Amino acid sequence: MGVYNGMIAPLKNIKFKGVIWYQGESNGYYPDDYKTLFEGLIKDWRKTLRSSDLPFLYVQLPNYATLSEDYYLQQANLTDEVRKADLEAGWAKIRQAQLEALELPNTAMITSLDVGEWNDLHPLNKKDIGERLALAARAIAYHEEVNYCSPVGESVIREDDALIVTFKNEGTGLIMKGNELNQFIISQDGEHFYKAHAKLMGSNKVIVWHEQIGLPKEVRYAWADNPENANLYSKEGLPASPFRLNI
Repeated sequence: MGVYNGMIAPLKNIKFKGVIWYQGESNGYYPDDYKTLFEGLIKDWRKTLRSSDLPFLYVQLPNYATLSEDYYLQQANLTDEVRKADLEAGWAKIRQAQLEALELPNTAMITSLDVGEWNDLHPLNKKDIGERLALAARAIAYHEEVNYCSPVGESVIREDDALIVTFKNEGTGLIMKGNELNQFIISQDGEHFYKAHAKLMGSNKVIVWHEQIGLPKEVRYAWADNPENANLYSKEGLPASPFRLNI
């Protein structure tokens, strides 16, 4: 309350064009509360600043922390199962909460999953983050027709033993950087997830499967504190947001 009264309340008579927010790291220890807290903050600031549609732009948490031991085993194909620690990753859950906060009007989120540092909370690459925020500001605050949104999984259907994910905000089409898509995992029970194969289908779909997983019902992308080499992008160069979807 002291911080709010000292730093936010005094701004109530100033007219703002918009707000930029970059935070969430400390909430990684209790991520399940973040969506409620974050949406509450946005609504309260709009009320305090007397602007019900105040543009609110924010940065989705970047990649951070050391890679799990099992990552290297997965790369060596010694195991495909994803460890529970990654499934419960606090930063992954924060990113999902940030993604869901886009349900509020006049908000914009930029994805920074490709600019983080494994050993530093604050990425050295500020340029890409700043440029992506500038695109979002031009669109949301200044109403220019620019492509600022990262691709994100919108819906999923099952076809035989594969899942087909349809994306929105794909711009002029999805691309991958590298020889194969990484960081897709699937599950048939919602508890045990396995590193999956993934291929692009047309301009806005990805098909995901695992030869030992029948009738999968959930898919996640880049679901870890530090999802190494998450390489799905739009042709405009914007990285896909982490997400989870189920049948």
